[in-house]
Amino acid sequence: MVLAALLTGWAAGDDDADALRRAREQARARLSEVTHCHRLGYRPDGRVDPVTEVDCLPTAPITRRPAPSLPSGTDERLRRSLPTGPAATEQSVEAAVDRLRLDPRVRRDVATADGTVGLALREGRRGSCLLARVVGDRVEVWRPPSVLMQPGELTCDVAPRPSAWGRRIRVDRALCTAARSPQPGAGGPRLTG
Repeated sequence: MVLAALLTGWAAGDDDADALRRAREQARARLSEVTHCHRLGYRPDGRVDPVTEVDCLPTAPITRRPAPSLPSGTDERLRRSLPTGPAATEQSVEAAVDRLRLDPRVRRDVATADGTVGLALREGRRGSCLLARVVGDRVEVWRPPSVLMQPGELTCDVAPRPSAWGRRIRVDRALCTAARSPQPGAGGPRLTG
């Protein structure tokens, strides 16, 4: 409608800026919110079904919640709250994470291997992962590069998966393997294949 009002003013030869502004305001005043619903289908072979207009459902529109995220400072809070030494068990690490009161939609994964307790926290955003491990009296917390956490690359978990061995760099194995130590100054484990 705004375009129609603007074209009408222009077609009438009205060069006056005030008349053009008035035409815009009148057109905007006549606009109302209109909801249209369409169906669009994607086929496995890549073809797309034609777009068809359909009746809208009588329910309210879907509102998406923002993806779960870790608050700033979670790295340091986690480093301070994780238990060390003999007190470091999967259950005590879970309890420490519970006390942080994170968004319940943040996915957690805790595992133990060779006396090391590993923890992975996965945010909703693609490529966002916080990893930690407790080795004796030492707590290490780091974030792998987001480029390595993209779909088809690494996963944000600590469970060893034999199916992944030898095919990609394994942050998950590095978490639970005490032999893989952080590089000096790198803040995280050495990522090896």
